[in-house]
Amino acid sequence: MTQWVPLYESDMEVVKSEIKTFFEVFPNGTIWTNSDTNGGGYDVILMGSVEPMVIDSADLQKRLGNAVLQGVLKDAHLNTTADILRSYGGRAADLADWTDVAKPLGQTNHDSNLRLQYLAGRANTEVLATEIQSAILSYRRFPTDLLKVTPEERQALETAWFSRTP
Repeated sequence: MTQWVPLYESDMEVVKSEIKTFFEVFPNGTIWTNSDTNGGGYDVILMGSVEPMVIDSADLQKRLGNAVLQGVLKDAHLNTTADILRSYGGRAADLADWTDVAKPLGQTNHDSNLRLQYLAGRANTEVLATEIQSAILSYRRFPTDLLKVTPEERQALETAWFSRTP
């Protein structure tokens, strides 16, 4: 399952609620980032799974040989395996503290409370996308059980992730 989450015209409370709600249903979920042309946050994609996932870089590289897939990913500037893996932003376990319901703003959205409908409308003039993305990425850790990569790929990813300043 994938879910698009816009960070623009939103605020921290809205995004935390969306991510917390998604991860309650998909405890092995992950976040994949997208940056605008200025290098700041714009939106994220949540990828959900009930079962643990494994993303194999060699398999991903083979799949990138598909011309249709290349065309779809080209517009998103995801031309290589490295481009795709660099967009990894974290997962439910990484963000558990950030979305903790005991903390301010970390509440789950449910059909019985419909809080997101209220919050989202209230935040539609906000310009906090880069700040929200930075907060999310500050919790990112290398997922050794999720990403099957070579030692060189891991080093390149860690360098890209942890030296980044959105």
